[in-house]
Amino acid sequence: MNTGPRRWKDWLLSDTPASRRQAALGLAYRRWRRFAGNPLSVFGFVILALLIIVAASGPLIAPHDPLQQVLSDCLRVRRRTGSAPTSLAATSSRG
Repeated sequence: MNTGPRRWKDWLLSDTPASRRQAALGLAYRRWRRFAGNPLSVFGFVILALLIIVAASGPLIAPHDPLQQVLSDCLRVRRRTGSAPTSLAATSSRG
């Protein structure tokens, strides 16, 4: 009973397609097999897919707005407890 996949492959690779749909699917199947036969193209496809997944999940990874400024945090001087400022000019942690 293993005739199912073989019949699909024969139908897709037929030399005389019975319809435009069969011809289009057969062409797509041949192109996919040629693409999948090249390891370098598959590797590039995997990298591209991973980049798209990371870009799509970006808001989940970094939910805060990167352009939003918190000026109170920027200008706060960090001091050690009970001692002088950490630098002589008493600048913030951002310089």
